Amino acid sequence: MAFSSSVKGSDEVKDYICNACEDQNNEETSADFYCKQCDRFYCGNCIDHHGKALAKHTAFGRVDIDKWPVSKKDLDFLQTCDEHRNNKLDKFCKEHRQLCCPQCVSDQHSQCSKVFPISGLTSTQSTDLQGLSMKLETILRDMKSLQKNQEASMQTLQGSYTEHEGSVIQQLCLNINTTVDACSDSTVSMSDENEQYIKDNLCKSVNSILGKFDCSTVKELIDIKDEVKNIQGSITDSFYKCIRLNNELSRYHDLIQKIGDNKELYFIATVKCEQALTMLGKSGHVFTVQGKSEHNVKIPSDSDTCCIAAICVIPNGQVLLADSSNKTVKLLDQQYWVVSHCSVNSEPRGMCEITPSNVAVVLNDDNTHEVQFITVSQSQLFPGRKFWLQHRCEGIAHDQGDLFIWSDTALFKYSLSGKQVCRLYQDISGDYTVNFSYDDTVNFNEAWPHYQPWGTPPT
Repeated sequence: MAFSSSVKGSDEVKDYICNACEDQNNEETSADFYCKQCDRFYCGNCIDHHGKALAKHTAFGRVDIDKWPVSKKDLDFLQTCDEHRNNKLDKFCKEHRQLCCPQCVSDQHSQCSKVFPISGLTSTQSTDLQGLSMKLETILRDMKSLQKNQEASMQTLQGSYTEHEGSVIQQLCLNINTTVDACSDSTVSMSDENEQYIKDNLCKSVNSILGKFDCSTVKELIDIKDEVKNIQGSITDSFYKCIRLNNELSRYHDLIQKIGDNKELYFIATVKCEQALTMLGKSGHVFTVQGKSEHNVKIPSDSDTCCIAAICVIPNGQVLLADSSNKTVKLLDQQYWVVSHCSVNSEPRGMCEITPSNVAVVLNDDNTHEVQFITVSQSQLFPGRKFWLQHRCEGIAHDQGDLFIWSDTALFKYSLSGKQVCRLYQDISGDYTVNFSYDDTVNFNEAWPHYQPWGTPPT
């Protein structure tokens, strides 16, 4: 049986080619029909000769392409190694749950004890095509919703920054107008000399307001704008990643309809789907602890035993620790040595990544409730801007430009600029009705007794 190949002198790749044309003159003509009895493909011209000679045979056109067998292009998509494009996948490493070609085995799995031929793993395996198809359909629907949410997050993030920028400028104008009005009231019925004195003071006051604006507020706006750009870049990367995975999963979904009883193809498709779902965090597999080690993170300036309240791993592999008892955020390198630290003015209770080089830390004690931003640059920590809260803060999480901060009894949503968007949940029936788990989820008690009109109760 002949399948697809590249047309000479053209970039076109045909999914199916006519076997009759190939037999007659070795010409690669795109096929339009498939005869199941002959197990051959025909173009529009050759199907007429086939029909006259074999009138009782049933030929399926492209409108019935779901009844055609898997094309060579689809076979290559399934069987070709993603890393070594000239090799076919023929083995599976159970230790790493990875499909392997001979080069993969030689380069990466030579020390693995559980590398087996795919053909040997499929002899007793059943093919649940319907189950896999239904799972893919569900995931594809979820991904469409995710892409819409990502687009909405981009718009919300930009709108939040624009709104904050407008409110800052409005406050600046208000401060200047208030100062001018106060001076204007003071100049009524005054001598020219006193009036000039007040005008000079007015100029000094306005210049002071503008100076403070330049030194602090403008820097804050620039910092927020940079954070917004970084987050938008991260969302954009995630968006295109979703599109790519969506296209892959859609293709797998179409392919499994044609795989039939081919257990090797089903096995490869299943593993590749699992890998794609793992990238989406939907694999259904749990982590297995392979080992643990202990590291000393105490530094000379520590006055108390270290109490690690939060941990954050950034993309370059470095680790940030929030040491609440010593009011310090510590940076560890890939070998878990403390390479930098940053003192904060209260106990750090929670921490989350904002960008690959920026984290947010919540600081909390009886008198202090604030969010401190810290930048990681060249293995050093640099404290940045901060904003204050009107409530206690025990933890923080970040999702696509939104901050979620919780106290002991409530969960709040904030913008990156520090504006409280809403209170999502509150339960004051006890002292500790909201808490976090070590899997980055927030736990509530079983009731929603204080539903607010700006939130929607969970289902």
